[in-house]
Amino acid sequence: MSGEVLIGEGLGSTPVSDEVGVARHGYRALLERAALALGSGETGPGLELLRMAVDVAWRQPVGMMVDLELEYLVRQGGVQVASSSPLDWARDPGDRSRCEAEPRTVVHVTTPGAGPETRSRLGDWVATEISAGLVSRTISTRPQTSPLDDADRLARELGAVDVVIVHTEPWDVAPLVALAAVSPRPAVVLVDHRPDTLTLGVGLADLVVEPDDEGVRVAVSRRFVPEGRCLVLPPRSELADWLEQLHRKLVGIPAPLLPTANLLGPVPIEDRIRAESLRREGRIEGLLGAFLRFGGDLGAPWVPDLSIVILAEHREMTLDLMEELLWGWSGPGWPHLVVVDGSREAALSELAAEAGQSVCLIRPTGLVDPVEAVSLALPSCWGPWVLVLPDTVMVGPDWPDAVSEIVAAGEESPPVATVGFEAGSAGLLLRTDRLPEGDWVRHLHGEKYKKHPV
Repeated sequence: MSGEVLIGEGLGSTPVSDEVGVARHGYRALLERAALALGSGETGPGLELLRMAVDVAWRQPVGMMVDLELEYLVRQGGVQVASSSPLDWARDPGDRSRCEAEPRTVVHVTTPGAGPETRSRLGDWVATEISAGLVSRTISTRPQTSPLDDADRLARELGAVDVVIVHTEPWDVAPLVALAAVSPRPAVVLVDHRPDTLTLGVGLADLVVEPDDEGVRVAVSRRFVPEGRCLVLPPRSELADWLEQLHRKLVGIPAPLLPTANLLGPVPIEDRIRAESLRREGRIEGLLGAFLRFGGDLGAPWVPDLSIVILAEHREMTLDLMEELLWGWSGPGWPHLVVVDGSREAALSELAAEAGQSVCLIRPTGLVDPVEAVSLALPSCWGPWVLVLPDTVMVGPDWPDAVSEIVAAGEESPPVATVGFEAGSAGLLLRTDRLPEGDWVRHLHGEKYKKHPV
């Protein structure tokens, strides 16, 4: 007879069976090993562990329909695939615009071994697109090969198309890693054939296709996909009109700069437990204090409007700035903190672990300059605003007001603004959906850069 445990007592606790608890423990253990491998630059083993983790969650429910950390690790794997391969498959951003009259080339990605009904529906889908004048074809993943090799192969194929429609099984991570590697990314449609289990890729998808209205309800309430990005798969007799609607929607969706732009992140259970323990200790200020004031239940989406990127160069200054931001934030909402650190200081890891997923620690291999550091950080940022801070900045107690004033200007705010702080120090506030081309990060350290271990 199965028992029951409560996760997050006093936080709008959700009963979880012990079978789910055991599966979640195994899933999290694999995910942690994958994160360590990817963080050490071991892309191949990291992606293997990632596939194993998703396979566990697919075969045995872990009590989640989407996982923010999993989506982040897929993006991290994609960045590493792109950096380790020649970029001859990547197109110039000017080669593709979603504002064309209609997309030109469509590729459907499938996992081998799909059932006869899925194959039949896919055949109708491709035939209908070809009849409508599109160039449409199907390619399969290669689960018998390593996820790294398969992702590299797929990235080269998907980098030259306009629309990618993903029909793969949840454990098949390679196509989503490949899409995270491609820049600029094609429009992505995720067809959810398994609406009753954890789904990977909603953070990369422009549109999510569900089998029925119940699937849409789950996508909106449990996976935090905006309702306007969901479609219901129609009967075959209505496929032609439905596909016309789908492609019309894709043309109207601007290509997001950030891979996370399409997903509202769920608040991790572990962070609520950690924040609650801090509240009991009387530590209710800072980012985690803002998290507590944010309220809501365990299913509420976490929608930070602001990400803060710290360019870590000096150990003590980085630690002081992280502490000041974590426990000194008094603004509205709950910003997301991203630290780009090449020093691998244990103290930084401990502080990031204490703050949970309110802090993302990125550790590049080798020496990087500020431009490269910000480029590494942007894919992990959430929301339309990113505040970039050298670790030498002295923000002072009233710094949220300076940021809020620019953000409050809305559409009238500049895409790149310098924010002044104490003792003449400054940061850079970026409007990520309207960044100009060019070297806008030069404002941080002047015109010339020296390589340094950030």
